[in-house]
Amino acid sequence: MQKLLILLFVLCLAACVTKQNENISKPTKDDVRYAKGFSLRTQGTYQELITHQPVDGAPYGKVFWLGKSKHGLTIPDSVTFIEVPIKKIICTSTTHLPHLVSLQMPETLVGFPTTEYICSEEIRNLVAQGKVAELGSEQNMNLEKILTLQPNLVMGYTLTHATGSYKSLKQVGIPILYNADFLEQHPLGRAEWIRVAGALLNKNKQADSIFSAIEKNYTQLKKLADSVKHKPTVFSGVLYGDGWFMPGGKNYASVLFRDSGMRYIWEDDSSSGYLQLPAELVLRKAKSATFWIGTASFTSMRALEQADHRYTLFDAFGTSNVFHYNARVSPGGGSFYLEEGYLRPDFILADLIKIAHPELLPNHNFIYYAKLDKNNTSTERK
Repeated sequence: MQKLLILLFVLCLAACVTKQNENISKPTKDDVRYAKGFSLRTQGTYQELITHQPVDGAPYGKVFWLGKSKHGLTIPDSVTFIEVPIKKIICTSTTHLPHLVSLQMPETLVGFPTTEYICSEEIRNLVAQGKVAELGSEQNMNLEKILTLQPNLVMGYTLTHATGSYKSLKQVGIPILYNADFLEQHPLGRAEWIRVAGALLNKNKQADSIFSAIEKNYTQLKKLADSVKHKPTVFSGVLYGDGWFMPGGKNYASVLFRDSGMRYIWEDDSSSGYLQLPAELVLRKAKSATFWIGTASFTSMRALEQADHRYTLFDAFGTSNVFHYNARVSPGGGSFYLEEGYLRPDFILADLIKIAHPELLPNHNFIYYAKLDKNNTSTERK
């Protein structure tokens, strides 16, 4: 009997150890809710971050293990280990900066290309104090300066497969994480990339809390706009050379128009990028649209008219229902919309609802959008 009890105890202990090992080796459920560009799972002593499509059209992903120590880990050659929390980071797009500010870690930024376009007051102050180095242009960063800064990570992005400065950084062993938030089709998918920053800074709970608040606000605003019966029509974009660049029907801008209670003229299109269309086609299809929202760097009606007389042929131009997103710009000409907007689609949505259905948000003051001035000829840099 005693031998039987000992045997049962050993079997039970072995089962417990096996169960414990299973709990360590199996990842927790990936609860990324909107973003398609990354997954984030806890695996024992580290988090596994996978960026699925670092650049548009890339057939590969990149795997990172984020942990306090490599001790006890067998790290495959295909995996990049990053010790967290990171102490020093270089960002290359202004869209990365609100994550650091929201997580109350702006001091981790040690370098940035074209610092004059930064809008965040906290980070502009760090630049003025010499705590954030100017690195030149994003595609031709000052490599010597980067080496002296000794960053733990470079948060990169690229619109093409040309890696520019990043190739040289990789060769000297500086980890590079490509942030592809701009490829997300859903506005909340873009905002959810704050969870990547949260993992890197060991601020997971804070990042989740921030994102949940944004999601809640966005969802409530969408529900409010869903209640309207009349949906005014809208189009977007301007001419660049011979082509009119228009957000595709699956582009995040199209989602924002729909969620704000408008009908986007190109909503039936199946592309998620930007369409290059003949001006004649745009005029024919969007001439009678109620709103024209998103005029790139144009902030005045007169500037539009001087740029191309065909702009005046749209009904929205005649009724002055033309809006730009550069209501707030930094002293160096940076756009708050282009810096903050990826993280705060709820703010963008509130502005769009105010445009399309002002009676729904009577007390809302515009954050990013404004009507084009009728007389001023100035334009802001995009």
